[in-house]
Amino acid sequence: MRIVLPLLSLITSGVIAAPLAIEEIERETPVDFAKEIYPVFKKNCIACHNASKAKAKLNLESPDAILKGSSSGEVVVPGKPMESLLLIASAHMDEELIMPPEGNKSNAVDLTPTELGLLKRWIAEGAKGEAPFAGVAAPEWQPLASNLKSIFATAVSPDKRFVACGRGNRIFVYELASGELAAELKDPAIGQAHHDVVQSLAFSPDGMLASGGFRTVKLWELPKAVERFDAAGIPEIPPALADRLKVDGAGVKILKPDLGAEERTINHGTKVVAAVSDAQAQRLATLGEAGKVKLWEFSTGKPLGDLAVGASDELKLAAGERALKAADAVLAVRKKQLEAAEKKVGEESEKSKKSVQALAAAEADLATKLDAFKLAQEAKGAGDREVAAKEAAKHPQLNAAKEQVKKLTDEANKKAGELDTAKRALTNATRNRELALRFSKRAGESRAGAIDALAAAEAEQAARTAALDQAKKAVEAAKAGAKFSALAFSPDGKWLIGADEGGRLFCWAARDGGQVGTIGNHGSKVDSLRFLEGGALVAAGGRVWESRPAWRLTRAIGDGKDATIFGGRVTGLAFSPDGETLATGSGVPSRSGDLKLWNVRDGALLGGAEDAHSDTIADVEFSPDGAVVATAGMDRVARVFKVGDASELAAFEGHGGHVLGVAWRDDGRVLATAGADHKAKLWDLEESKLIKNIEGFGNEVTAIDFVGLGEDLVTSSGDKNVRYGKAQLADPQKCFLYSVAASADGRVIVAGGDDGTLRVWDGVEKKSLFRFAPD
Repeated sequence: MRIVLPLLSLITSGVIAAPLAIEEIERETPVDFAKEIYPVFKKNCIACHNASKAKAKLNLESPDAILKGSSSGEVVVPGKPMESLLLIASAHMDEELIMPPEGNKSNAVDLTPTELGLLKRWIAEGAKGEAPFAGVAAPEWQPLASNLKSIFATAVSPDKRFVACGRGNRIFVYELASGELAAELKDPAIGQAHHDVVQSLAFSPDGMLASGGFRTVKLWELPKAVERFDAAGIPEIPPALADRLKVDGAGVKILKPDLGAEERTINHGTKVVAAVSDAQAQRLATLGEAGKVKLWEFSTGKPLGDLAVGASDELKLAAGERALKAADAVLAVRKKQLEAAEKKVGEESEKSKKSVQALAAAEADLATKLDAFKLAQEAKGAGDREVAAKEAAKHPQLNAAKEQVKKLTDEANKKAGELDTAKRALTNATRNRELALRFSKRAGESRAGAIDALAAAEAEQAARTAALDQAKKAVEAAKAGAKFSALAFSPDGKWLIGADEGGRLFCWAARDGGQVGTIGNHGSKVDSLRFLEGGALVAAGGRVWESRPAWRLTRAIGDGKDATIFGGRVTGLAFSPDGETLATGSGVPSRSGDLKLWNVRDGALLGGAEDAHSDTIADVEFSPDGAVVATAGMDRVARVFKVGDASELAAFEGHGGHVLGVAWRDDGRVLATAGADHKAKLWDLEESKLIKNIEGFGNEVTAIDFVGLGEDLVTSSGDKNVRYGKAQLADPQKCFLYSVAASADGRVIVAGGDDGTLRVWDGVEKKSLFRFAPD
């Protein structure tokens, strides 16, 4: 505690300048830090004392930060303003501690008597309150400019059925099977997706979409099965072109439009039990007696393939194959690590043996040197006694005796030196033996750890193999077990609905026959399917189902107002691999970056790391095993946190600008980061070191995604390019790109930027699939 004594004698003598006047503030209401103290600090102090730049480790942005003190200790003693260094320095009551200092670069000026009075009273009242940026009221939202269509966030659904983007405060979801807009997502309460710009998007493993805006996250779902109970009186739409289709054994005859001559025959291969066409005469579907469905081009009779089910099983199979490859890669690494550990144990064992031998040799040498030293000392002692006797007798051989003693003394000194050397050698040998034991122990522990890691990798590989076998069986069962009983095209000709004998209702894209989802489960065999007028419903055996259910808002986390939930915009979103947990990254620019984990089912906060960064978190990403989560910080650092307790596992520093994106390799051992310094970087998590820099970008790398186990990165950049590996994806109309996302297999890549156009590429063929322009 520091107490300022009266300074009148020193002041009047001219030794120091007079302290500043402090007004006595008398009032009934307490001083409001956010409204009365913070503005004073902001004008004169915070330029040098903030979370990002805290001189003397003093941050004056909030009461909590102030009470933490500085590098010199506490600066405020609640209730005791005259013992608080903050007031003492501000009022110039100590000539060695004057703030702001004269000639400061921030052009800060001395506090006025009223400002000092408020500061004094605030401390006397206990130095309480909230930071203004934490307690600011919700904004008065105004409509965004109609020309604000830039895309800052994109996402690809795990099944590659949908791609999504945010344009301004709107969210658009496109279905790739049709190449058309599937939905614009709107919060019924506000008439659009968010009040402000959509900052982040992420799909869950089961297709839920999360979106992030100012102090809020919204979760959107596409219902899997919706049954209607209010369809009475809606007329059915008769099958299209039914009079032109004539089933004839194993074929279907297509008559000309005038129903006269036959135009062509479609050969199904087995007996046909039903045939349907779309109203636009583009596609024809045939159903054989074995329950198999085939799709044909109506105008030419060209086969487009057999329709299959089990898209979700196929997705699990592909994921299982990638997981097994990752497990195989980790297992190979663990085997090499064990080999290295075994080699190290051998090396250290050999060194340990040599250290034992060296110690024994040093001990023996010391004993020898000690005996020689004792003999030399005894000889010198005898010579000294002989010299003494001859001196007493004035013996004529006295000088000869002295010469002999000198030689004996030299010999004794020599033996003493040799003895000292032997002692040092023994000390070194003892130390080396201790080190050898320590290193040998460490090597043994490392080997034990490598054995455990190998066992875990083998168990993981076995589990992945078993899971893959199950996935293969599920796919085969789906192929073999699907036997269809009814078909119908949607009125617009874009979708084909099929019911199997178990009552399951499936949907395919008429364009290419790709399965795009399921509608529901009727529970029993369906003999016929009909669309109702309006095209929104399909009737199946008297029950009515939504053929195209609408996306809906299911939950919001945060209300856009409460700063204790999210301090600012939610700029990073990621679902855990099991879809149960949602990670969010947000913060107050230049002040904090918060990582939070939420239960997807009920929106409950599970944990996280507040102030994980000293600036906003730009991106978050779970590792493939869900054990850790990586964060990209505007403070130029990428960090990795354990999911269980949110403890920090690693921090990767090296970017010369904001870290804007993070992505994991399939094996979870390598993290990729995107930087505003025109670089991407690869980091080794286990070694906590940089693997390589990836350069050649002409502007900031705005987003990044990893594909597979190699170094195939997908990046977007302010230089208007999307890169996949070493290839630059073709784009006829380039713009500054803010976001990129890729499917797990790299087949679908989407990107968006300034012009509001969502670009979609086939990553394998490196060709453009769609360009969805803003409306």
